[in-house]
Amino acid sequence: MRNTEANIEITRKNGVLHSVSVIMPTWNKFDLDNNIFFVDIPMLGIKTFAKDENDSVKAIHEAVKCFSIAAEKFGKGLDQELVDYGWSKVLENSHSSLNFNIDSKDEVIEQIMKTGEPFVEKDLMIA
Repeated sequence: MRNTEANIEITRKNGVLHSVSVIMPTWNKFDLDNNIFFVDIPMLGIKTFAKDENDSVKAIHEAVKCFSIAAEKFGKGLDQELVDYGWSKVLENSHSSLNFNIDSKDEVIEQIMKTGEPFVEKDLMIA
């Protein structure tokens, strides 16, 4: 996986999605009443919930897994869904691994990349 601010590496075995490695910014925050803990994953267009800060990592894992499975089963495939979200394919190798990253000169994207907390997970098992 390349050391970039937002990167997804997809690993397939025999053409089937096996694992996803992720580096991207996320945001955790409570609602105005400090009752609900929100987790925002803007690079995938996902907002989810957690019990607290400790539960937020599990919530992100589950959201990435669900996004990946839904893209494979009901969408155009994870690869194409990422492209549709603005990700760029940067590498495809013989190990059935694809790398995607966000390269943008858009100031809003630049601000998102600078202000979020980095989420890093290597080999999040999908299958």
